[in-house]
Amino acid sequence: MTQRMCRVCGDWHDLDEAWPDPCVRHFKSAAPYVISDNMDALKHHATGEIMTSKRAFSRATRAAGCIEIGNEVMKPRAPVKLDRGQRREDIKRALYELKNR
Repeated sequence: MTQRMCRVCGDWHDLDEAWPDPCVRHFKSAAPYVISDNMDALKHHATGEIMTSKRAFSRATRAAGCIEIGNEVMKPRAPVKLDRGQRREDIKRALYELKNR
């Protein structure tokens, strides 16, 4: 038997049984979740315009030849190939430089 505390009435309810109507109605949303296009007024650095639309801001950023951080496509990097001797010499040199600071 698993129970969960209700944030509405403060009682514990069994998860295997139906919850009381007042508690269930509290968790049901009246409207779907919508991501709005509106945002606080923001000055676009490339154009100097004040914008309140996320879409217009993105469009102006791309038109200026810029990218939005977090939306760029990550390109795979080629692995760096080092032989064991080269790696050992690099570590020795780094330790020597740290010691002689």
